[in-house]
Amino acid sequence: MRLGLLAVLLAVGIACTPEEIEGDDAGECSDGADNDQNGDFDCDDDGCEDSPDCEEEEVDTSVVVDDDPGLSALPDQFSGLSSKAECNGSKPGATAYWGGKLDLSGGSASGTESLFWFPNSAMGGSPCELQYSLSGTTADCASCSVRVTVTANSEWNKGCPDALANGYTDDFTVTYAVTKDGAGGLTMAFESGESYASGFYSGDELTYLSPYACHEY
Repeated sequence: MRLGLLAVLLAVGIACTPEEIEGDDAGECSDGADNDQNGDFDCDDDGCEDSPDCEEEEVDTSVVVDDDPGLSALPDQFSGLSSKAECNGSKPGATAYWGGKLDLSGGSASGTESLFWFPNSAMGGSPCELQYSLSGTTADCASCSVRVTVTANSEWNKGCPDALANGYTDDFTVTYAVTKDGAGGLTMAFESGESYASGFYSGDELTYLSPYACHEY
């Protein structure tokens, strides 16, 4: 009789035990434990799907600059361009981008071009910029929309250490073949045919970006 009563009490006790759900108590989605013992821990458990502890922070990956958090992004004028480069690792170096803005109205070319440096953690230092003023001429091009020849005059050095600025402060002349795709996008190449940059255009105004990739020291 006693054994029968004990069995009934145990059955009632088991039936009344509430099902454990991961995330139904505060802190369960970040305590490192499998609280409902179903094999899934914390945010990997479906019960934690709506927990604030499991909300993923949105990260802008349109431009990749180094492995150090907190580095400033490229200027807003280059938003939407997809050129990417990285210079990570233990050897001192910096990721570099050439970015420019050109006005081709009236058969002439004028604008600015900058070399943006993003030192990696091994090199240290902050992002910096070398800027050049551009002036030149344009002409029709058989294999492209327009050929642009410009002379770049160094304007200023915005905080770049000698290790980066050395060799990049001299004036230079260069010719770009600019091809427009008819939908607002463009590509640029050197006279040799080597690809240089991509970007977009609005009327006679071009905006472009080119990754110089990783430059190590």
